[in-house]
Amino acid sequence: MNPEHTRHEQLTAYAATLTERFAQGILAELVPYRNFVVWRYRLIDGQKKKPPFNPNTHQPASPTDSETWGTLASALSAVATGNFQGIGFMLSHSPFAGLDLDHCLQDGTVQPWAQEIITALNTYTEYSPSWNRKTGTGGVHLLASGKPPTNKKVGAIELYGQKRYLTLTTNHLQGTPTTIEHRQEVLDALYRRFAPPVVNGDSQNTRGGGGSTTIAYSKNSYEAIPPALPQPPTLILCWFSNSYTGQETMWHSPASCFVRQGYTGRTRPSGKPERQPILI
Repeated sequence: MNPEHTRHEQLTAYAATLTERFAQGILAELVPYRNFVVWRYRLIDGQKKKPPFNPNTHQPASPTDSETWGTLASALSAVATGNFQGIGFMLSHSPFAGLDLDHCLQDGTVQPWAQEIITALNTYTEYSPSWNRKTGTGGVHLLASGKPPTNKKVGAIELYGQKRYLTLTTNHLQGTPTTIEHRQEVLDALYRRFAPPVVNGDSQNTRGGGGSTTIAYSKNSYEAIPPALPQPPTLILCWFSNSYTGQETMWHSPASCFVRQGYTGRTRPSGKPERQPILI
């Protein structure tokens, strides 16, 4: 059988499955909005990406131009043509925020650092397109009513409220609500946790110099987090300045870095420090 024909049949069947799930009431909060787009995998700069497309014209969609978005019905129809692999929802001009937790599933189990966030938000959660049922690996997406102060990406954790879209699979994660819940306070707490404010005194700068912005992280930045989001003992957030490239990146790790004299970091094989870290 022609592989292209088989692919078209699979996508048509997938569109029918999505249509049925929406008819049953899943993600009903999103349906009235004209914020839907479609996507397909493309190689961009050597990486597999999911750029959004206008479901009406099948041309690239813009996160800042609502005229390039469409209705749920138009998105489902576009997927049914076999030219697109899924649907998504633009978060701008809506009351919703999206959270993307990459690589948080191992052997079919949500990792503790991700489970803590899922429990705290207690809102609609679904498997992302990266979910592989055979290997039990992948990520999850969460949708909540509310907005973070700005978009934020910290390692495998992405929190968005504007100028981004979230793919929708309707593959609901069992044990989480089937409705999108209002969680503004928890979103604010998450943002403070992953982007703590500059605090005078007991803090350390990770960037400075001519024309650059100084960023400080308080060792006590968890104090403002409400009881709904307790500090996990296993989630370590680090800011690394790469001594080879000069680039600075933030990442999280549940147990892959060590703590010494109040700092977290790694060493080169020679034993010399590879990066200058800060534990927050």
